[in-house]
Amino acid sequence: AASANAGVQATCDDALQSKLAAVTLGYFDDPFIQHFVRGAERRPPMINRGYYSRVSAVNTLVNTFMSAGDNCPKQIVSLGAGLDTLYWRLDAADAPLAGFFEIDFARICTRK
Repeated sequence: AASANAGVQATCDDALQSKLAAVTLGYFDDPFIQHFVRGAERRPPMINRGYYSRVSAVNTLVNTFMSAGDNCPKQIVSLGAGLDTLYWRLDAADAPLAGFFEIDFARICTRK
C-alpha cells in the first residue's frame, strides 16, 4: 500500500511539470504555478493540449458553479488537490468563496 501511495503522490510532480510546460508555451495562464516548480521541462504537444483541455474543462465547471445563484459565497472541496493553484486563481479573481478545502496526502499538503 505504501508503494502504491508513493506512485500516486509522484503524479503530483509530473502534473505540475506538465502544467508549467503548457503555461510556458501559452496554452493557458496560471501566474501562481511558478511558485511550485523551478523550471519547465519540455513536454510533447499532445501532453500540452491534454493539460489545456483538462484545465479549460475544470475552469469552465468551476466558473459555472461560482456564477450560479445570486453571487452568494460558495464552498469548494478539492479531492486529490495536489499542488493545484485553483484557490489562488479564484482569490485573485475575487470569487465569492465561503470556504475552500483541499484534501490530499499529508506529504503533499505539507509541501503546499
